[in-house]
Amino acid sequence: MTRTRRLTLALAATLGLAPAMAFAADDHVDASLHAGSVNAQLSTHADKVDVDIAPYPGARRIARDDDGDNGAFMLSLMSGAKGVKLELAKFATTDSPEKVLAFYQRELAKRGPVTRCDAKSAKSDACSDGVHSRDDDSTIELKVGTKNNQRVVAVTPKPNGTELVLLRLELPGVDD
Repeated sequence: MTRTRRLTLALAATLGLAPAMAFAADDHVDASLHAGSVNAQLSTHADKVDVDIAPYPGARRIARDDDGDNGAFMLSLMSGAKGVKLELAKFATTDSPEKVLAFYQRELAKRGPVTRCDAKSAKSDACSDGVHSRDDDSTIELKVGTKNNQRVVAVTPKPNGTELVLLRLELPGVDD
């Protein structure tokens, strides 16, 4: 069982989504729960994920990564106007990490100042709050926005090019 599936099952059980979950033969998940003022949605279907970041030109969407995890994830937990929305999508390209980072530096700068997080800056204030997590020291993250409304691009060199993860994190109704 992959990490994503274990996490999804644990999260669904915690949220009481298990009865609403539907596992397809391809191991994708769709779940929703509406109880009183709480609305929860969970999906690993790529067509339900909107990271609100332009995909890298020519990149292909990753259906499953090297660990067997799904290449798309969407979680939304809302209670009235407050909650959390997290969406991510994984892509791969044969272009170099430097070329991918240059593209996203320009793209994200359209939204505001861009913060670059790598192994050297991981403990800085700009990189330590909000979203920042790396599997290894070779991953570089670019992020823009506030602690409660971020867009993040994680770029990891691979033997045949670059893997990138596009992430959208929103915490509606929560003050920065």
